[in-house]
Amino acid sequence: RLSVPVGLLLIAVTALMGTVVGLVAGFFGGWVDEVLMRVTDVVFAFPVIILAMAVAASLGPSLPNSVLAGALVWWPGYARTVRSAVLSLRETDYVLANRL
Repeated sequence: RLSVPVGLLLIAVTALMGTVVGLVAGFFGGWVDEVLMRVTDVVFAFPVIILAMAVAASLGPSLPNSVLAGALVWWPGYARTVRSAVLSLRETDYVLANRL
């Protein structure tokens, strides 16, 4: 009975983290984008389950720590998706016309 709320909480926290990182990276660009995307690449470089178990073991055995460990591992997919959407929106005609 506890797994559904925990799963929904994990998805919500993960989506929030990834969305914020993707928005910041896509909006500011430049060195901010480079740093955030390199951090994303580092997280992608490790196997997800092993990294989640390592983070959960270092945080301690509790339910909030498990949710946090999962969120710290699964946010890069959301960040890449949101960043690509922001970058494509930055190049639309009405945004470019507004910059002039």
